[in-house]
Amino acid sequence: MIDGRDGIYSVAFLVDGKHVVSGGREEEIRRWRIEDGKEVGTPMDAGNDTLNIAVPRDGKWIVSGTRSLADGGECGESRKSDRVPSTRWHHWVRAVDVSPDATTIVTGSDD
Repeated sequence: MIDGRDGIYSVAFLVDGKHVVSGGREEEIRRWRIEDGKEVGTPMDAGNDTLNIAVPRDGKWIVSGTRSLADGGECGESRKSDRVPSTRWHHWVRAVDVSPDATTIVTGSDD
């Protein structure tokens, strides 16, 4: 268990192999050091429960799939560092992945 937390729905290794990112009930994506399970850096706001996370081989993106917003908005997020804004689509994104060349994101959802 990562630092004794519960409610983690998804984890993915970062390219360095020394860290993972997690998402879940806390509505944040967190980075963890594998060696000791401690959190590293500041969490990213996912905007909703993070159901899935994918990290492409180049390590420049973290893609998260989230549940629908309470107000009926859309969800599913992609972020490329701080330079590219989030993109939102779908409802209840149950699966996400990134192509090996990091040019395409695929999602699976309830809609």
